[in-house]
Amino acid sequence: MTLTIVGLGPGDIEDLSRRAWRVLQQAQTVYLRTSQHPCVPHLPQQGATYHSFDGLYESLDQFEAVYREIVRRVLAAARQGDVVYAVPGDPLVGESTVTRLQQEAKAAGIPLEIVSGISFVEPTLALLGLDALDGLQILDGIAVAAQHHPALNPDIPALVGQVYSRDVAADVKLTLMNQYPDDFQVTLLHAAGTETAQLENLPLYEIDRSPHIRHMTSLYVPALGQMSSFEQFQEVIAHLRAPEGCPWDRKQTHLSLRQYFLEETYEVLEVIRLKQQCPLEAGCRRQVRTVTACWKQTSPPGPILNAPLRPCVFVSWCYAFRPTSPLFWPRSRGRRVRRGCGLPACDRCWRRFLRCSGSGGRTWRWLPAARFPARFSTSAPD
Repeated sequence: MTLTIVGLGPGDIEDLSRRAWRVLQQAQTVYLRTSQHPCVPHLPQQGATYHSFDGLYESLDQFEAVYREIVRRVLAAARQGDVVYAVPGDPLVGESTVTRLQQEAKAAGIPLEIVSGISFVEPTLALLGLDALDGLQILDGIAVAAQHHPALNPDIPALVGQVYSRDVAADVKLTLMNQYPDDFQVTLLHAAGTETAQLENLPLYEIDRSPHIRHMTSLYVPALGQMSSFEQFQEVIAHLRAPEGCPWDRKQTHLSLRQYFLEETYEVLEVIRLKQQCPLEAGCRRQVRTVTACWKQTSPPGPILNAPLRPCVFVSWCYAFRPTSPLFWPRSRGRRVRRGCGLPACDRCWRRFLRCSGSGGRTWRWLPAARFPARFSTSAPD
């Protein structure tokens, strides 16, 4: 009474491991999650009885019901004797039934063995010429399609699997377009790991119009770049607060940063009032959207909050996201470098944005820090 789960590889029978072939040769009962896999016609036929669950996909409306019924039938068969359950790719990459079988087989006291296979990821990396350790996020297309905003880091490439229909591609597209530009260049990969593998480069908004989408289609989304992720900003903050960072940043506290928070609030309010984004404010949404840094307890000048991780909202460092910030000025603009940390100098002379009384009512104007009058102090009240 043993349940063996075998990975069939990405498609080509040549990619099936010798161990998997031996297990299938010796098996008497083999259950296939789906027979719609290129290597299925080439599997060893002598002595084995193959059963497919393709009919469940047609008779049941929801994947949840399909997976639940597959698990029930496989476990019932395993209680009667040794059973092999074969799935495309690797059993632990994108196979919901396998994780469920692991849990329920353990609870039922049924021995379970997994025979690994090549997943869709490896041939996809080969087609794209990428190294996964350089950074790659792997997501389920069904899960992405159900989201309103993609749960991924846009500064790291992403591979979205199981984009098996144009309907799923349409929902995935809408979710990704909440983070990426509509015309962002992405790649659809069809039948990776087979002789008919195909790459299709196209804008994000067109992916659901591809006539080549099938059950072996996945989507590759390159890194968005331009410091578009919150994690990249946290790296900047951590660098500034590190021992080799900037002395000015290392000594800041919540109280010392109050005035900068108010300044940035005024600046964003002005952009909202003008109902436009001038070049200076091209990153306004990134600039004021709660610039949060996790300050460790060991960060000088000591604990700011008692929790081990203290998410604190700061806006004084928001210039790190602005193209006009001295933090990223090219050398041709004569940037000053912070001594000892390799980062540009603190922007102490950045013109401060003030709300002042002018002729005809309230107006907005800029003042250099050196000319910042005391009567327009931005210090927050106690």
